[in-house]
Amino acid sequence: MDYYAILNVPKTATQDEIKNAYKKLCILYHPDKHSSDINKTVAQREFQKINKAYDILGNTKNKIIYDKYGEKGLDKTWDIGPLYKTPEQILSEFESQVKFKKEMELEHILKSRGEIKLTFDASGQVRQPMSPHYVAPNQPHIYPHYGKHPMPAHPPPPPKPVTRGLAELLHLPILQNTLIFHSWQNDITPKDSINFTGQAFSHQGMNIVSVIGTLSHTINSSLVTEVSTCLGSQPYIQGRVIKNFTSDCFITSTATMSTVDAPPNFTFVAGRQISPNYTGMISYNTGHYSLGQWGKKQKPGEASSVTLTLIRRKGKTNIQGSVTVGLMESHIRLSYAKSLTKHLRLKLHALLSSFSGGNFGVAFDRKVTKFSGVGFGLNCSSIAGFSVQLRYSRLGQTITLPIIISHDLTIHVLFWGSIIPLSAVYFFNQYVLIPYQKNDLKRKIDIIKTANSDILAQRKKEAEESIRLMSETIEKKINIEKQNDGLIIIEGLYGDAKLLKKMKKLTYQQNQPNKPLPDEIIDVTIPLQNMVNKSQLHLGSYSKSSLIGFYDPCFGKEKVLRVVYIFQGRIHLIEVGENTPLFAPLRDHIVNNTFELPKDITL
Repeated sequence: MDYYAILNVPKTATQDEIKNAYKKLCILYHPDKHSSDINKTVAQREFQKINKAYDILGNTKNKIIYDKYGEKGLDKTWDIGPLYKTPEQILSEFESQVKFKKEMELEHILKSRGEIKLTFDASGQVRQPMSPHYVAPNQPHIYPHYGKHPMPAHPPPPPKPVTRGLAELLHLPILQNTLIFHSWQNDITPKDSINFTGQAFSHQGMNIVSVIGTLSHTINSSLVTEVSTCLGSQPYIQGRVIKNFTSDCFITSTATMSTVDAPPNFTFVAGRQISPNYTGMISYNTGHYSLGQWGKKQKPGEASSVTLTLIRRKGKTNIQGSVTVGLMESHIRLSYAKSLTKHLRLKLHALLSSFSGGNFGVAFDRKVTKFSGVGFGLNCSSIAGFSVQLRYSRLGQTITLPIIISHDLTIHVLFWGSIIPLSAVYFFNQYVLIPYQKNDLKRKIDIIKTANSDILAQRKKEAEESIRLMSETIEKKINIEKQNDGLIIIEGLYGDAKLLKKMKKLTYQQNQPNKPLPDEIIDVTIPLQNMVNKSQLHLGSYSKSSLIGFYDPCFGKEKVLRVVYIFQGRIHLIEVGENTPLFAPLRDHIVNNTFELPKDITL
């Protein structure tokens, strides 16, 4: 139950507005206002709900907890001392205690993340091993057993071409390189955590294996330090300090030392939130350098560079652009990410480098279940060529399969390499993922409905009894609205959005008076009229099923509320979603003058 819906007040309501709403409801639902035993019982039940809602929303501390953590937060024991007076101080202390309790509960639980990345080459362009009899064009001819003597009249026949058998015919992918990554994180204390990362990379006989351990310590809310050690093929020691000067300004300093023969490499990053939607950063990497004789004998490694980055976040869109200027390489990078639907996310990236040329890619991430998802991407690179990427993730574990289609970027390759994979992904999404998600959702809804059938039935019974209780006093409200030429509800329907969209007629009762409503749509005309106050009807951004006199007739489905009402002699119509606010009357709700006003208004 939503306590804001019970009192019919918005979340921004003041204590005075909450108190006034509570008093108005008490006039109707106080048990002493009713004479019959049945009505007294119904009023007593609704009065208890109203009192509970007022006890929570009418108390500043309880309201803050409820807004932040819901009804479950009210079940916990909070130790808030007298020093915390303002809502900001109370909320800050609540968040601190919640964080501490969560850290203590998860103290012995390891958080793990991992990825297996297997890169395949399916281009069919295989480097053939050199034959001992092979002679490159325009090169001196030296044959075995003949030495530097003239070429014989009948030289040995050329060798047969090396073939991969069936793999040559079908272009079966060849495993090009492998990357395995896994990390474990554990919170030692509320301020200290340790992270272990292991990774292994293999490419054409070259193997790189490393284990990284990182210890993080939070000194205070604005200062964090980290120390990392890498053991393996490329060992190093790293230290990092993260300083937050304000909520929108930070600086990070990192020192990395991979050998005692050269001074450490430093990276400095400074960032600031320019506006609510924009964040800017500048980073400087010292690269390889020497101090006197220290570092001169070491081979030059990474070169120094400066990077400017601008990030824009607004709604479901994230855009990031950066420009890097360095001694060895300069590049421009752009990325774009947007959530197209609740389960689908689009990602684009482009890179133009002075060293590696250009790179462009597009990817789609699709959420399958609450804890798993799949991804598909296309990538064009001037070095690696054209490739597709498949990805599957679940509970922090990811399997990535980049497959190189061709090393040459031609129109033919780009066209077929894009059309065929995208078509396959489309059909897989339409005929496999979407049906699976629908069936899985239906199965879960059926399980919940079966397990809570008694509760749902009780909600329905309570709503019907509340409507019967309202019916005794609703005529008085309608007469007042009639005298003032005010707002009168002709019909209110609430339920399945798809079914309501099929009802094209203005009102169901007038066009089909003898036909009952579908089971997944309920008549809420009386509860809506009961909420009309001084010719105004306001519903907040909460679930309509929690309103007094309402219940959920189609659990798990999209619902809408349709209201047909008269105001100042004109018919109005409005439809709103489950959590969409409703304000009436408005001029935008006027239907038109072609509809005749009903002679009698029947509720």
